[in-house]
Order: sequence, then C-alpha cells, then structure tokens
Amino acid sequence: MSKLQQLIQQQNNYIFNHADNGGSSEFDKSCNDISRDIIQAIKAEFGKCWVIKVNLYSDEGDRQTMPVFVEYTGQEIYNFSCDLALPKKDKELEQLVRNYWTDNYRRTLSEQINAIFDRAEEIGGYVLTWS
Repeated sequence: MSKLQQLIQQQNNYIFNHADNGGSSEFDKSCNDISRDIIQAIKAEFGKCWVIKVNLYSDEGDRQTMPVFVEYTGQEIYNFSCDLALPKKDKELEQLVRNYWTDNYRRTLSEQINAIFDRAEEIGGYVLTWS
C-alpha cells in the first residue's frame, strides 16, 4: 500500500470514527495534518500536486480570471485553503469550477458540487477535510 493510499485510509477511518458524535472537534488537528500529508504524498507520488478551493469567500479575488488550479510547491497550506488535491490539471474540472464560481450554470448548487467532486475523483483527485 502506497503512502497516499495509507493516508486516504486514515482519512476515511477518521471520518468514520467521528460520524456518530457530530464530527471532529475544532481542537482536533489530526484531520488537518492528514490533508496536508495527502497533498505532499500526491506531489511525491506523481511529481506534481494541484489544489483547488471550490468554495470562495466573496472577497477572494476575481472569479473570472483567478486560477482554478494552484500548484503545490511546498508552500504553507492553511486550514480550509483548498478543498481538492489532484495529480494533474483537467479542462473539464476547471470549467465546472469556473461555472460554479461565476454562476454560469444550468444546474442546482448541489448538482454542481457533485459534478465537481465526481470529476475530481474520476481524474484521481482527493477531497481534503479540515477542522
């Protein structure tokens, strides 16, 4: 089992173990550490890691022009700074996210989010969890 697979298993176990008690505590930083380790493991295994923040605050830049994918090059990763980690960029995923950011869609919000996360999974991406 690769380091990345071990981390995904840890993340899944963490979520499962906290499912019955309302989720993890904001004082439990272990899920944050697992997410950071997943990013580093993707970079180690594939040579590159790209992160995406799907849910932006209203003051987080120009949604028309800001990049969807940010390459992880060893920079500090802050809690909630990204939602997905991927080994490669993908035009379809980029368009799904950009449409979500700019309200240029023909689906409900939940359908859009599901489409984004489904596409990320199809291309080998991972959902990051934070507390």
